[in-house]
Amino acid sequence: MGTMAAVAVGGAAGATARYAIDRFIGERSDSLFPWATFVINISGCLLCALLVVVVVERLHAPNWLGVGAITGFVAAYTTSRLSHSWPLRPAHDACGLRCGRHGRSDTVRSY
Repeated sequence: MGTMAAVAVGGAAGATARYAIDRFIGERSDSLFPWATFVINISGCLLCALLVVVVVERLHAPNWLGVGAITGFVAAYTTSRLSHSWPLRPAHDACGLRCGRHGRSDTVRSY
């Protein structure tokens, strides 16, 4: 039960951190390039490597902490439901395909 709780807490913290960073960068950038996704994914890779080296190898932390920190936090931090659709947003906006205007509400629902 301790490992599942660690993953749940780590996942909640990682998703919250991703949301905060995504909003922070998104409000300050008007570029079509997804800078928030880029920064989050690069920092997530570095964080994953750092956690493996420090928590697992150096500190010899309990298994539940390593799994919770790496699997929970980093996986939730670097994963987003809409991350695969960012290239489509400018095309959808330009063509007027927002909110299912042309019968595609199932694919463009969250805009």
